[in-house]
Amino acid sequence: MIAITIDVDGEAGLGDGYALRLSSRSERVYGLVRGLPRMLGVLDEFGAAATFYVPGVTALAWPDVVRELVARGFEIGHHGHTHTRPDLVADARAEIADGLAALTSLGADVRGYRAPCWELSPATLDVLPEHFEWDSSLMGDDRPYVLPNGLIELPVHWSLDDAPYFPGDVRALEHTWRSELAVAAAEVRPLTLTLHPEILGRPSRIDALRRVLDDARRLGVRTITHAALAGSVRSAGG
Repeated sequence: MIAITIDVDGEAGLGDGYALRLSSRSERVYGLVRGLPRMLGVLDEFGAAATFYVPGVTALAWPDVVRELVARGFEIGHHGHTHTRPDLVADARAEIADGLAALTSLGADVRGYRAPCWELSPATLDVLPEHFEWDSSLMGDDRPYVLPNGLIELPVHWSLDDAPYFPGDVRALEHTWRSELAVAAAEVRPLTLTLHPEILGRPSRIDALRRVLDDARRLGVRTITHAALAGSVRSAGG
């Protein structure tokens, strides 16, 4: 199984210091108005499932984006409220509650969490079981595992995220992801990829996603949401 996950950070990922940096902010807007529709087109082409992790403030700023994702049957996950690194958040409980309220107000059924910047803190981890069934922020294995607090961990890794490859050559990303997929298929284990609309949604890069999904189809690997993946782990007894 392969889980395509898309972090729709929007301008929330930039922080307050970018208020006057219009060029940097416009790149994030591009991701929402051009990159995301391009990604959705590829997902539609393959009939692929996907999980979208969205910060609360991004959802409130772009409510129609979240409503469209929900209406199209895609899964929405919690990605913080302000997209602040959890270790820098003063009140972890409020950050989770505010983001959850924003997403659910737009019709999302939110059952999983991903830490902004993949920096999960002890304080945030303590709160997660009150609201969620799984987390997707840690890198302790290349297979799902159960955390001490009972949450299912759906692990990630920087090599499976598009951001570290750019600026650079998309061929490096494509080679790594397709190689990882082939090995995961041979080992009969799931694989989680992380995409960003402003990064892989560029015209010269989107074919990398298409080729990965084509490989998955050829290998008999099906796409799966993180909720379904966490459910399969729970059913198998962790």
